[in-house]
Amino acid sequence: MSGPNFWADSGSGMLRASMTTPVSRVPVLALALSLVALSACDKEKPAEGEAKSDEKKADKADDKKAVDAGGDTKQADATKTDEVKPDGGGENPTPTPTPTPTASGGDGVAYVAVNNRGIAKLDASGWSLVVDDKRAYYNKMFLGADGNVYVVDFEAVKKIDGSSVTEIAKFDYNTFSGASYIATSKDGATMFGAAYNKFGTFSGGKWASAELTTIDAALDSLTGVATAGDGTVWVTGSKTIHFNKGNAGTWAKLDISSLGEHFFFSHLSGSPTGDVFVTNGQHLVKLTPEKPEKIEFKVEGNSWASYSADLAYNSSGHVLAASLSCDLVRVDPANSGEQWIATKKDYNCLTLQAVALDNQNRAWVSSREGLSVVGADKTAMEYPNSTVPQLVGSYVTDIVVVGNGPALPAAGPVQTGGVTGKVLVEGTAVANSKIEMCASPSWGGSQPCFDSKVKFASTTNDKGEFTFENVPVGNYTVSVEISGKWQMYTLSNMATEMKVGSTYDVGSVKFNAM
Repeated sequence: MSGPNFWADSGSGMLRASMTTPVSRVPVLALALSLVALSACDKEKPAEGEAKSDEKKADKADDKKAVDAGGDTKQADATKTDEVKPDGGGENPTPTPTPTPTASGGDGVAYVAVNNRGIAKLDASGWSLVVDDKRAYYNKMFLGADGNVYVVDFEAVKKIDGSSVTEIAKFDYNTFSGASYIATSKDGATMFGAAYNKFGTFSGGKWASAELTTIDAALDSLTGVATAGDGTVWVTGSKTIHFNKGNAGTWAKLDISSLGEHFFFSHLSGSPTGDVFVTNGQHLVKLTPEKPEKIEFKVEGNSWASYSADLAYNSSGHVLAASLSCDLVRVDPANSGEQWIATKKDYNCLTLQAVALDNQNRAWVSSREGLSVVGADKTAMEYPNSTVPQLVGSYVTDIVVVGNGPALPAAGPVQTGGVTGKVLVEGTAVANSKIEMCASPSWGGSQPCFDSKVKFASTTNDKGEFTFENVPVGNYTVSVEISGKWQMYTLSNMATEMKVGSTYDVGSVKFNAM
């Protein structure tokens, strides 16, 4: 793995922070783990704006944003850091990723949905933008049962066809106002939508919706929808599963007693083989109307690892599951005893956002550190933040890879700029305090960014000001040591505001008094 590497020593302290993640992608299990971590940090008050979701921040055009990047830095003077290359030089190194072997021809294509950027495509001609829109915001991108690639935003379900996007099913705010989860019939003529409190069906050019009580009187929310190869429609609540054979209008509740208690369902989705799966992070479950089949994930290292961040499939029927902390497991349901496992030690990732799986069994992983393509032999091609301009936005919603996937070009040069700002607590400048900035602050170690490959460290001056130079364009979290405790502030859209070669002023980074 390669990329910029800034080396720093910023002293000691206790931190911890977590990334801001799209609500639709955060399972309850992951949230529970985050709450445990927060309670272990002396129940510190969050920084002002820290608890706001990326979605809410994106609604405010005048909000100050920040960036994700990576590399260690040297402790600097009171106002800025000096960049140090691994070889002692003063400029950012250009990454030289090791290519992953690709299938002959590289005949596939990859799509990446990036909020506040658009939809990027990688094919034989290289990277391009299918949609170029810094206001873009996507709920979901997926491969439909009909073989087409779809993307869901707040307005409609749209089909991606090569280098164009066509609106297929516009949401009707009087009937069905939108959905976080969409599935298609095998012929593509019908779409099914799962909103929080409604189930929607799109056919004949219009939406129809039904209250959840028509599915189950006790059902209070929907957490997913999928279609099987035989036409069965599946939906999940947090702890219930229902199916409708042939979309006949009659719903049945699946007997899940064999799965055990406290089974929280997430990522209900269909495989290209026609099978439907769901997970709770510890198990993969193949769904049939007769009985669910539970497949236990093998866990390497941490026994608490939860593969609940995302699921992906390829045409061979293999399933890829991922954890927020970048653990990957690939399962062939027909031979579940043999599982392929990779961890963040195998590639450049600390906080995972989305995954895909191509027919070469290459795992495509987007993280706050960039994009990684991990081969079956665990050789990784790395695209660190800012080396692919088409991927620079607030965060990646989803990745879809068709067929074998494309051949992998080399990463471009690291694009950098400066970052400056001022730290305040209740309106008062925080002078001469330690400050760190990285894409994924951690909950362990003596410093917030201790395990980040790209990080910056300094101290504020007597006015509470800080400056970092040669920062790869991306999104970052700023952590400041205040009264002996670390607090963090996520600057969620810095990537879209930074300009290469210029210094971006994030304004006031405001914290609450401890």
